[in-house]
Amino acid sequence: MLYQQQPLKLGARPVVLRTVETGKRASQLIAHAGMQRVTRGLWAVHPAPLTPVERALLLQQHLGAPGSTLAVTGFNALDILRIPVGYTEHWVHQSLRMPCPRIMQNFSGERESAHLRWSGARTQTVAEGIKFSKSLGLGTFAGPWDSRIAHPVEALVVVAPRLSHWRIVACLDAMMSWQFTIPGTGVTAELPRAVIEECLSHLPPHSLAVNAVRKALRESQEPCFSAMETLTRMIALHEGLPPPQLNYPVKVNERTFYLDLAWPEFKVAVEYNGRVHADEVDQYRDEMYRFALLRDSGWDVTLLVKDDLKDPGRRRKWVERVRRATSSRCVEF
Repeated sequence: MLYQQQPLKLGARPVVLRTVETGKRASQLIAHAGMQRVTRGLWAVHPAPLTPVERALLLQQHLGAPGSTLAVTGFNALDILRIPVGYTEHWVHQSLRMPCPRIMQNFSGERESAHLRWSGARTQTVAEGIKFSKSLGLGTFAGPWDSRIAHPVEALVVVAPRLSHWRIVACLDAMMSWQFTIPGTGVTAELPRAVIEECLSHLPPHSLAVNAVRKALRESQEPCFSAMETLTRMIALHEGLPPPQLNYPVKVNERTFYLDLAWPEFKVAVEYNGRVHADEVDQYRDEMYRFALLRDSGWDVTLLVKDDLKDPGRRRKWVERVRRATSSRCVEF
């Protein structure tokens, strides 16, 4: 079952002007609240500073002549589809006894850069804050503001050396579990496991980045609807718990609930609650009611927050609780 991922919110494409077209000097434009610098000599009429994604979209069109092979890739392309690519805190590496990414330096700088891919003749520019990568040969698709976006699998391979193993797994979980709407186009995209495997088969077989994604795909699972669900599952498996079913449907009182991690043969489940559950009062109230219904129907539900994953003592307690419940609990059906 695929869920609809909410698309990245982008407004109308801003008007882009060269410095000479504004009739002002660059020093004057920098001080102008409604003018945002795209790159040297190029400005966007926009009320707020450009995000890395917005800047990448504008640069792709500005640097790409008609017939250009430039496309937005890397973090920018993944952010457009809201695939959960991001930094990994040190405690995660410790919890999973997982090595750090091959390339860790300047992660934040990479996230702030505009990242474009090229094929054929390489684009030449002295513009700062732009990272270029050679195309790996996968196709592109139409993006917002009439741009071209690299295939998500290629974009993931591009940034894989800077991602921890669990984060790559989380990105693949999301790719397989969501139906994506490309902002500004209305076009939807799906990336089932078979499509991802097919894409990887066309990429360099001895590439470390390609093999890192291929390895992560072996641990990926669907349906999974958040990166923290992925992390919770990986911690559970690392601690020796039986493999859970994900987003397992349970019908109680004519309502169907989906449990993040479930061991249905034992009626045992783990639910991870992120920030949205605390910020949204109505959602929190419904969540508590939902847990009461599940427990009344015989389910043993353990509710987790981030500190239950991060703190070794708290993590040990819930893992042992689930271990006991899945090894000794007798369930009557």
